[in-house]
Amino acid sequence: MQELCRSGEALGCYGSNRLRVSGETFDGVSPEEVARHEYGHHVAANRNNAPWPAIDWGTKRWATDENVCSRAGRSEVFPGDEGEDYTRNPGEAFAETYRVLNDVRSLGLAASWGLVDSSFVPNAAALDAVEQDVLHPWTGPTSIVLRGRFTARSSSVWAKTFATPLDGGLSVGLSFSAVERCASVSLAEAIPTGSLSALRDLEESRHETR
Repeated sequence: MQELCRSGEALGCYGSNRLRVSGETFDGVSPEEVARHEYGHHVAANRNNAPWPAIDWGTKRWATDENVCSRAGRSEVFPGDEGEDYTRNPGEAFAETYRVLNDVRSLGLAASWGLVDSSFVPNAAALDAVEQDVLHPWTGPTSIVLRGRFTARSSSVWAKTFATPLDGGLSVGLSFSAVERCASVSLAEAIPTGSLSALRDLEESRHETR
């Protein structure tokens, strides 16, 4: 198994759509437990967490719940690290959370944790997020259209609040129907109601003449 997985400590591994697990219990860890963890990697490999690879960052709802984006920015976690910072690799933490989800909710077993950092120990919200990512995968970004109108007597500022419940990218476009308009949109000071962690300092200004 160590030769197949290219690791002297591996009890199993996943890659190229193949799952490899030893048939023997080792140090109290059953092959079924290992298989459930490795299948978590298979789930992540087949999920979309754009702009990040789910296999390294975890699936969309789980990664958002765990604040993986902001924690990676602070060098608290290390997506894809299978070496020195393995225990703080959110890809491994997701696979372990997937195992715990199955242990607790499907098999009625007691939750166990120890392979990765304790900061990833799942609560009910994390398990719910994984369950949703398994049963109802996130498929991609959605678009919303917000409309406003300026009049001669109205304020020169138009503000609109909208939720950004999942981590990811945000793009904003402006269009104008008047003959000539000068306007700007700024998100630099925005406080999202969800957990937008990427592109928060986007600032765009545009002049259009028609």
